[in-house]
Amino acid sequence: MRTHLNAPMALLGSSLVIGAFASSGCFIQNKIVYPAPADTVSGLYATQPVSVVYSETLRNTLSQQDGSVSALPDLVANIFTNPVAIGLSAPGSNSGYLASPYPSSSGTGNLEIPITYSAIAKSISASATPGSATDAWGTDSSCLLQTFITITGNLDPLGTTASTISIQGASVSLNGRFSGKVTVSLLIADMTDALTCATALQKISACYGNLTDCDSTSGSAVDNQTIQAGYQAYFGPWVDAQVLTAAEIAQLTPDLENGSLSYEIQYQ
Repeated sequence: MRTHLNAPMALLGSSLVIGAFASSGCFIQNKIVYPAPADTVSGLYATQPVSVVYSETLRNTLSQQDGSVSALPDLVANIFTNPVAIGLSAPGSNSGYLASPYPSSSGTGNLEIPITYSAIAKSISASATPGSATDAWGTDSSCLLQTFITITGNLDPLGTTASTISIQGASVSLNGRFSGKVTVSLLIADMTDALTCATALQKISACYGNLTDCDSTSGSAVDNQTIQAGYQAYFGPWVDAQVLTAAEIAQLTPDLENGSLSYEIQYQ
C-alpha cells in the first residue's frame, strides 16, 4: 500500500528570518538588518521573468514548449520574487544566500539558496537540491525523486529602474538588477534496476489522473488526495505546460545524471 508522499514545497524547510523593512535596511545573513551592511553587494535586486521553456525527454526524443511567465511553478515563483534578496556571508566573501524577502505564505520560512559570488564578474551561481530525495512509490528507497535547481546570473546596475520598491507598504532601496537563468530539473533515480522505477512510474501515472489509484494505506479519499497532490506538485509543471501527459509519466526513463524533465526561466 502507498504511504504518504510529501509535496516538494513541504520538503523545503528553512530557517530564513525576515525582519523589519526600511529604506536603510539591507538583507544579510538571512534577515533584514540595521544599518546597511559594510559590503555593497548584499541587498535587494529587482528582477522579472521574461521567458520560460519546459523540456521533456521521452524515449530519447526531446520535446519543448514555451510557457507563461505569469504562471510559473511555485518552487521558483516563491524564491524569485521582485525584488529578490541576496546577501553575502560576510563583507568580501564569495559565498552567500539568495531568497525572497517576502514573508512565507506557508508560515514555514522561506527557502534559502546558497550562492557563490564573483566580485570580478559581479555574478552569482548556485546549484542546490531543495529538500531531500523522496520515494517515488513505497518506502524502500529503490526509486527516488529529486529536484535540482541551478542559477547563473549577473548583478547589474539599476539603469532606468526605480531605485526603491514597496514591500508591504514600506519603501525599500534596491541595490541593482538580477539578470540570468534559472533551471529546475526533476531527476528520477533508480537505485536498483530499471524495473523498480518503471513500476513506480506506472503507478504514479495512474494516480496522477485518477484519485482512486493513489492507493493510500488508509484507503481514504483525503489521504489519496494528499498523495495525488504530491505527484501533481512534482510533475505538474510539465503536464500543465502540455509538454507531458499524465499517461506519459509511465514512459519516462530514470537517469541518475540527466533529468528527463526540466524547465528554464530567463530573468531580467
